[in-house]
Amino acid sequence: MEAESRGFPYRWFLPLTQLSVCVSLLWPYSALLRRQFWPVSRIQLLLPPALNLPVMFAQLPYVIANPDKTEWLPNGIPLEVWRATSWPFAGLLFWWLAGRGMEALDAALHRRKVSLNIRWVEALVGLFEFVSGGLTVAVSISDTRQSLLMMTLGAGGGLWMILGAVVVVAKFLQWRLRREQRRASAQTISSEPGFPP
Repeated sequence: MEAESRGFPYRWFLPLTQLSVCVSLLWPYSALLRRQFWPVSRIQLLLPPALNLPVMFAQLPYVIANPDKTEWLPNGIPLEVWRATSWPFAGLLFWWLAGRGMEALDAALHRRKVSLNIRWVEALVGLFEFVSGGLTVAVSISDTRQSLLMMTLGAGGGLWMILGAVVVVAKFLQWRLRREQRRASAQTISSEPGFPP
C-alpha cells in the first residue's frame, strides 16, 4: 500500500493562529471589561470581526428574520465588543475549512495521494466565502469616506476571497486528479492481455 505523505497541518494551524491573534488584540480590553479604565484603540475591536468576516454573512438569515433587522446582542454589551469577542470563536469553523482547503491544494499540486477529500458542501462554503469576500471588497472600494471600518472589512474581504478560492480550487484539482486516475486505470485494464477489445 502506498504510504501517505502528510503536508503541513493547516486545518489546525489556521484556526489556532486566528484565535491567538484575536486574543492578543483583545487582551488589553479584558482589563476594561473588568475595571472600566483601560483605553482601547478602535482597530483592536475591528480586526477580529474582519478576520472572521464569513460569520457576518452566516448570520444574515437571523438578521433578515429578526423584526428589528439586527443581529443578536446580549444586553449591556456594545456591538463592536460583542463582535470582537464572539466572532473569533464562531469563525473557527471557517478557518478550519480554509486550512483543509490549503492541505488539499498542497497535496493536489504535489500530486500526492489525496487523503483529505474536500466535499461538495465544503466547496460550496468556499464559494460562499469567495463571493462574500468579493462583495465586501467591492463595497469597501466604493466607500467614498474611506472609513477605518470599511478599510478593515475590505482587507478581511480580500483575505476571505483568497481563502475561499483555495477551497474551490482544491476541490476542482481533486476532481480532475480522480478523473485522470480513473482514466489511467481504465486504460491499464483495457491493455491487459486477454481483455476483449
